[in-house]
Amino acid sequence: NRGLVGRLLGPADLGYFQLAGRLSRAPVDPPGALPVVRVADSGLSQAEKWASQPDQGWRVLQRYLEASGPPGDDSRAAILVWPEGAIPVVNFWTLENPAFLDALGRGLGDRALILGLSRREIRSDGIAIFNSATIIDGVSGAPRVSQQIYDKHRLVPGGEYIPLWSLISNLNIAPLQRIGAGFESGARPTRLIVPDAPPAVVLICYEAIFPGFVPRGEERPGWIASLTNDAWFGHGTSPWQHYAMARYRSIEEGLPMARAASGGISAIVDSYGREVESTQGRALYAEAQLPPALVETPLAPWGNILLPLLLVLVAGLRFFPVSAVRRNQQP
Repeated sequence: NRGLVGRLLGPADLGYFQLAGRLSRAPVDPPGALPVVRVADSGLSQAEKWASQPDQGWRVLQRYLEASGPPGDDSRAAILVWPEGAIPVVNFWTLENPAFLDALGRGLGDRALILGLSRREIRSDGIAIFNSATIIDGVSGAPRVSQQIYDKHRLVPGGEYIPLWSLISNLNIAPLQRIGAGFESGARPTRLIVPDAPPAVVLICYEAIFPGFVPRGEERPGWIASLTNDAWFGHGTSPWQHYAMARYRSIEEGLPMARAASGGISAIVDSYGREVESTQGRALYAEAQLPPALVETPLAPWGNILLPLLLVLVAGLRFFPVSAVRRNQQP
């Protein structure tokens, strides 16, 4: 009984079974010319990452470089992906420290890095803070920082900003004062040019659980880079749930995904949502050739308008069943 199954399993699980037929018939992607991507994690908890030590940023960098492997012929990966806010802002801002960038470039070699980071802009009226991602291209051990910067568009209420902060700030509630005005929101995601790879779109943290964030049409990217920090979830089921929801973006968009998650599941996912390689919560990195993109799915040109149209169709069949129409047409 389909209704009974739906009540027992819930909409998410029922949606999974509805997709099972499509996924089971999906072909295995043959090797091609696409680059090898490695998603890496530091293996540090939130407390360990944010330890107040003079050299903390350097210590965390060393953990990521170890998980990324040495540069040169020993590394298969041409592209590295590090999680949201990979380097903690304890001693300095990543893009403002030339010595740190030089050390990062030496660790990259000739590889490119999609890096999640916190950054600031100094303005005439103060300082704006962003939860961002950028591309750093290693060129013979020297870092070439891209001018392409994505600032997270959909911020977490109560975590990255306080709604109605101009009013609430006057209440002097200590925990809220520590968050303060929080991060600034950026523009909607656009595709970024990645050296020696198809253009990518970056989704930061829980942006990957929302449909409709991937650019469409001529701006459609070749893959999704999902950067998140799941370490604050702890060791419960939440990191697995977050990973499962992110994989639906690959299914609905027909695009592969490289997901780097601090304290969560880092993985390479193909355009059908199938896991190619993952850390499974144990290893500090996963590495695989980037799977190819599919042609646009029906959702891509139509967007979320398909859902209300489907609801109208279901409602029409409920109140005007086909069987009643046929009876009325009989002589």
